[in-house]
Amino acid sequence: MKPKTEVPLPKTEYKRVSDADKRPKECIACGGEAIIRRGHQFHDLQDLGTPTTKRVLRHEKITWECKHCKTQFMLVHPDVPSDTGYTDDVKAYVFKRVLGKGDAMNRVAGDLRELHNVEVTPQAIGEWVKAERERSEERPGEEPAAPRPVPVLSLDGTFKAARTKKKRRGSRHGKRAFLVAFNPLEGRPVGGILAAVEREGEITIFLAWLKPRLGRNPVYATVDFDDAWEAPLKAVFPGITILICTFHAVQLLTRGLLKEFNRLQREHNASFIKECGAARKWSAQRDNGSKEPPSALADRFCRRWAGFYARILKAGAERGADKFEVARRALLRAMRRWDPAVAAQYEKLLAPKLPKKRFARKGLARFKTEMRKQWRTVLRGARQEREASKKEFAEAKFLLLKKPENLSEWEGRRLKTFLQANPWARVPRETLLRFYALLDDPVGKDTSLDFLDALVGPEFHDWLRSAVATLKAKRENVFNFVKVWQAHPGWRDIRGLKVNPEHVMKKVNAIARAQYSFRSDESARFRLERALNCPVIISETVLSENAGDQVNT
Repeated sequence: MKPKTEVPLPKTEYKRVSDADKRPKECIACGGEAIIRRGHQFHDLQDLGTPTTKRVLRHEKITWECKHCKTQFMLVHPDVPSDTGYTDDVKAYVFKRVLGKGDAMNRVAGDLRELHNVEVTPQAIGEWVKAERERSEERPGEEPAAPRPVPVLSLDGTFKAARTKKKRRGSRHGKRAFLVAFNPLEGRPVGGILAAVEREGEITIFLAWLKPRLGRNPVYATVDFDDAWEAPLKAVFPGITILICTFHAVQLLTRGLLKEFNRLQREHNASFIKECGAARKWSAQRDNGSKEPPSALADRFCRRWAGFYARILKAGAERGADKFEVARRALLRAMRRWDPAVAAQYEKLLAPKLPKKRFARKGLARFKTEMRKQWRTVLRGARQEREASKKEFAEAKFLLLKKPENLSEWEGRRLKTFLQANPWARVPRETLLRFYALLDDPVGKDTSLDFLDALVGPEFHDWLRSAVATLKAKRENVFNFVKVWQAHPGWRDIRGLKVNPEHVMKKVNAIARAQYSFRSDESARFRLERALNCPVIISETVLSENAGDQVNT
């Protein structure tokens, strides 16, 4: 039996601190200066160590006595925690892991034990975290600062990150909406709410809570295309001017275009490739003796080419070289009438196998097999050509949506080649570039958006037709930022005026991904508040759901 490797015991390093360094100058009872040392004791505090070194802070606690009144007392050393057996560094490590990164308390306790030689229970860590949260929420003795006026608000919501990881048993709630208000003039969030849904009721609660914290009613608010924002904004802040985020305007149109491009891909390439596979499969089944007719093929080429295979089989059934030759020539004439290029390709493939004079018996059998083989070769070539076209389109569709300044030199050349080979793609490309230019600087230009009608038709994807209709209906709100520029020329370069705080939402999503979603609503609120440096509340709807879950359990 192989002996186990002995794990070496960690060595211990001591750092000593004594109350003798902070000798009292007078008695705490009578004020006398005759102070003597009566006794002492040692108090060890665990400090952060290494896997091979255990570090201990050894505190010498001294009992002092006054000669005049005989009062005995001890002092609190300013460099040593008096209410715990751990140093401040250990607690700071715990807060960084649990509150900063969202790690589980069991994991933090295990890492402290294995990596830092600190023995602490998850229950103790939970008490520290709870106390730290309470201290951060309530700062006694601090007067709240007067809110600074916020004339502009940028409002947005996300469902991606505000999803709690753990549900109570019997709970059907887990999905949350996180709504945030952003001050684009100062570049900072001013408040957030963890809500059940992004609906008018929750938004009204959020805005009513936010109103006294803004200093005055905002004049402008930037939102996305969700209609749930409009009524609460006008109710809580009368006379407010609503702007629609230009990022969401571009996103709405480009998503519709992507849906249309995918529809074209399916109809012109994917369906053709699929039907080529179905035609080849049917031909193999016929070779094995099946009498089933080909499946319904929508593509003209596949349907007609499958029909020619049936004629090839019929010609192959002819007995005698003369009758076969007559059937073969008739088949080739029909192919030439249908598509001369495909017929020429097929004849070229068969030419090396044609006899110089006439077919012999063995040569005839081999040639009949060759006709079926080359039929599949032509079908495979058509499929491969369409697969190459599909791949090219799959790469080019994203280039069609890019701004010229965002295209690399290589992407620009590739897009130019694609547009030359596909003239139909010039219409969506030119229309989109015109839309980009209009959003960048619409001053003095026609903002009717009627030119977007060139992108839609009866057979086009519903998302694209809906996107164009929405943009035209919300045109005034999309271009309201021009009025803001005219009233406040100094705000022209403030990007947050036109665009929602997507960078804030990315930060929220990154926090959620770091710990695989939030563990609870309270954990989400606390971590978002610390990360965004702004107050965050939990809506009454969420609190009532949690209370109901507790009753059910």
